Amino acid sequence: MESDSLGVVNHHYLDRVVNAAEHHEIETSEDIYTEHGIKLLAKGARISPAVQQRLIVHKLKKPLESCLQVSQGVDADRLVEIGKAVIADNAGLAPLFSDFGLLPRLREIPLNAAVVNMLTVAQAHDPNSLRHYVLVALLSLGLGRRLKLTETELGVLASAALLHDIGELYIDQRHLDRAHVLTPEAWRHVSVHPVVGATLARDVCGMPEEVANAILEHHERGDGGGYPRGVAAPALSRAGRVLAAAEMIASLTEHGAYPLERAEVALRIVPVEYDPQLVSVVSQALGEARVEQYQQAQMPQGDAYAQDMHSLLRKIALGAELLGQCRARVTHHGEACAQLLARVEARFVLIQRAFSSTGLDAVTDKPHFDALLGDASGWLQFELSLVLREIRWRLRELARDLAWRASLQSEAVAAQFQPLVQLLHDG
Repeated sequence: MESDSLGVVNHHYLDRVVNAAEHHEIETSEDIYTEHGIKLLAKGARISPAVQQRLIVHKLKKPLESCLQVSQGVDADRLVEIGKAVIADNAGLAPLFSDFGLLPRLREIPLNAAVVNMLTVAQAHDPNSLRHYVLVALLSLGLGRRLKLTETELGVLASAALLHDIGELYIDQRHLDRAHVLTPEAWRHVSVHPVVGATLARDVCGMPEEVANAILEHHERGDGGGYPRGVAAPALSRAGRVLAAAEMIASLTEHGAYPLERAEVALRIVPVEYDPQLVSVVSQALGEARVEQYQQAQMPQGDAYAQDMHSLLRKIALGAELLGQCRARVTHHGEACAQLLARVEARFVLIQRAFSSTGLDAVTDKPHFDALLGDASGWLQFELSLVLREIRWRLRELARDLAWRASLQSEAVAAQFQPLVQLLHDG
């Protein structure tokens, strides 16, 4: 989303505004004009389905987001209230929340009319959205305090974290449903939400460039394997890298138990993805919070465990074979295809090394597997199960990224990589 496109009203966003207007008074804060100077709505006009079509069919002189005001919208008190609930409900994250005075910092985030509008619309659409924003903000601040960031850096982090996913307000809700497997075309829409969010934060919400950059980078990775730009660590801001880790921890928190344990595995399984200081901070927090017993029921047992491990080993071996086949054909599709293959190979090798580092790739049968585990503690068995799960997830991420980037080149390139995509995703 470029700044000059803000005059075009996004219909997904407007749908959510109209829905929010059923619960909040949302009205225009000034007269709204088309780009040609035709007055569409007067100051004080209520947003409703009756005006929706009029706003959609015209390009506006000013962004609609800058011309709305919400009565009784999200305010600092509401953020703190949600923050208290988040902390109370996530005892496993206590080391990242404790002793840092994080809740008062939520009151320091600048909440102008545009920010209140975005947050209120998000909450009206899905109350869990605002809770997620606050969770990421608290995690970012907790990580930032442990990293001894400056007050200015913490302020940037808090604002960026609170607004990091506002770009999703501009995406079809069907693409955001975690239960659906996204097509490359659908993923193309989802993958631009950091770009949209950064533009909104800077050009509509009036946030500093550092805040917009952190939002833009919150799905990037140090090895260049993230999105939307796929840039590597040297080009990423510190705030962006902290926010990326906080977002990852929040996602683990919202979708399973033992978030710090799982986060530590996710952070260190591919060492170059995240800042080593962040890995150290989370490991230290885990040391303060680690429980004595882990639920063995969460892990495959006996033969099922060995079968799961061997299945993953076969997938990696077949993936290496398919990459070799792609390499033999890549010259037929040009330099861009060759660059994409190099990107995929580099990430695949990192995942392959992560699996090898467990020692499980040397296990040939169940007796060997049992000998490897021996009298291993519950923690070691639990950690191994997390590693296997995380490696499978990284292979699916690689499949999704490959399918999307190949589809951007041509149907022929997408077809060349399709067997590899299917193996890595489903295998």
